[in-house]
Amino acid sequence: MNSVHKLSGEEFKKIDHLFSSSLYVVSQPFQLIKSKAIFKRLQDTVVNRKKVYALDVYYKDDTENSDQWTYYFDQNTFNVIACKVRHQKRVSVIENTSYDMSTPFLFNATRKSTIIHAKERFIIAKYSYSNYNVTFR
Repeated sequence: MNSVHKLSGEEFKKIDHLFSSSLYVVSQPFQLIKSKAIFKRLQDTVVNRKKVYALDVYYKDDTENSDQWTYYFDQNTFNVIACKVRHQKRVSVIENTSYDMSTPFLFNATRKSTIIHAKERFIIAKYSYSNYNVTFR
């Protein structure tokens, strides 16, 4: 017999956040193309010994309290190799540490998230994504 577990409001919020975060990871940077994002090209820099293009991404409705995103694109492959997020009280860096090449599209396979505190980085999470399936219509 199948049993159904009803989620409390807090459990639902956590699962909804997890789903939304995963969807965001899978759809970036594709969604940036379709969104109404505004891009600002920054000075080229180096991330993990790779020369990268840096882009700030923001939206017309952003406020001083909005998260500020910077994307780093490998200058040779154009892969997104990292993102930096400036939150109100901290800075996070999310590195794409490997890619899934099992489909015609390049997706993130593993990622590492760190926070920067007093110029030191602390790992707060590691993520793995797999079982991508692409259907053409």
